[in-house]
Amino acid sequence: MVEDTKDQAAGKHLAEGRVVTVVVAIALAVASAYLLRFVSYPIADSPEKWGQAGDYFGGILNPVVAFAALVLLVASIRLQRKELADTRAVLSQQAESASKTVRLAALSSVIESVHMEIQMHRDSMQFLVQQLAAQDQAALALDSQRRLGIQIGNGVAWEVNYANHDNAYALHDLTGQVMSREAVLRRLSLQHERMTDLMVERAGLQKQIRDMLSRGS
Repeated sequence: MVEDTKDQAAGKHLAEGRVVTVVVAIALAVASAYLLRFVSYPIADSPEKWGQAGDYFGGILNPVVAFAALVLLVASIRLQRKELADTRAVLSQQAESASKTVRLAALSSVIESVHMEIQMHRDSMQFLVQQLAAQDQAALALDSQRRLGIQIGNGVAWEVNYANHDNAYALHDLTGQVMSREAVLRRLSLQHERMTDLMVERAGLQKQIRDMLSRGS
C-alpha cells in the first residue's frame, strides 16, 4: 500500500510537470511568433498598442492555461478516487483479518473447554474403573478364602468378613458420594457416550480452524 501511494504520487508529479512544460512551450511559441512577426517594428509608446498586445497573449494563453488547469483537476480527482479505493480495500482486509483472528480465538477457547471436559470424564471413568477392578479382585480373594474357611469349618466367621468387605470396598465417585455397582456402570456408559460426542465436536472445531487457516494462506 505504501509503495502504491508513492508510485501514485510520483505519477501525479510527472503529469503536472508535463502539463506545465506544455503550457510554457505554448507560451514561448506564442511569444516567439509575435516577436518574429513584429520584430522589425519599433517599440510602441502608446498604451493602446500595449493593450492590444496583452489581448493577443491573453486571448491565446488564457484558454490554454484554463485547459491545463482542467486537466490537472481531472487527474487529481482520479488519483483521489484511486487512493480512496485502495484505502477501502486495505481497511476491508484489516477488518477481515481482525474478524478472522477473533473467530480463531473463539474456536480455540471452545476447543480448550471441550478438551477439559473430555479430560474430566476420562479421569472420572478411570477412577470408577479402578474401583470396580479393586472391588472385583477383593471379592475374588475373599470368595477363595470363604471356600477355604468352609472346608475347615469356619463358615460363620467368613460370613462376617463378607459384611466387612462390602463396607470396605464400597464404590464412590470423585466427590466421595457412595454409589451402587449398577449406578457406576450406568455412569460409565453415559460418560463414554458424552466423551464420544465431545471428541466429534472437537474434531469439527479443529477442522474449522484448519479450513480458515488454509483459506488465509
